[in-house]
Amino acid sequence: DNALNQRLAVKVLSKMGFEVEIADNGKIGIEKLKNGKYDLILMDIQMPVMDGNEATKIIRKDLNSQIPIIAMTAHSLLGEKEKCIEIGMNDYIGKPFKQDDLYQKIVNLLPEKKENLNSESKLITKKEPEAYSESINLNYLKELSGGDKQFEKEMIELFLIKVPKEINMLDSAFIDSDSALIKSIAHKLKSSMSIVGLSVLSNYLSDIENDIINITSCLKKFTFVKNKLNEHYGFLRKKLTDEY
Repeated sequence: DNALNQRLAVKVLSKMGFEVEIADNGKIGIEKLKNGKYDLILMDIQMPVMDGNEATKIIRKDLNSQIPIIAMTAHSLLGEKEKCIEIGMNDYIGKPFKQDDLYQKIVNLLPEKKENLNSESKLITKKEPEAYSESINLNYLKELSGGDKQFEKEMIELFLIKVPKEINMLDSAFIDSDSALIKSIAHKLKSSMSIVGLSVLSNYLSDIENDIINITSCLKKFTFVKNKLNEHYGFLRKKLTDEY
């Protein structure tokens, strides 16, 4: 249910040669599978309404479908991959993902489709050394865009629209001491940070998600994230004006 992750996945999969449909949660995904024909599912684990684990169980048991499923998650917990396989998924990839890794996992599951897909060598563009500040680096976004400046612009604009709203929601969740909501928003936000190269802030949000019991420490880390983001918003807005 992260708009940035959705847009990025659609871009990469479309470059490979796939037609892509999005389901904002597992329940919608189940309905799509009942009424349509698909080659493969990229299954986010943490979604609202119905998560990826529950959706996979229904697909395997109730729908009796063996459609290939690749788990896609920002969780890096020990045993997470094994848990996904045990539930019935075929493979696992972490976020942020590398497009050549995703390509290889897909062709391993759909070898008959390989001749119709664009290979890794065609997908990957040459990286240019580029570090815009101490904490921000747009190489990942540029690599996955394949040189598509309009796509890069859309992703930065989406970041500037979505992230401040989610930061405000996280601020309110801390005021209300709502641990479950704090974990949920931090999990969603850390993926968005990774897309625009804010790895330090992504790590801080991961700490908040995994150590919410220590609320004082988490609040300090959130304050740091919020303050740093206020600096980066200005940089990204200037980037839009100057380069796009």
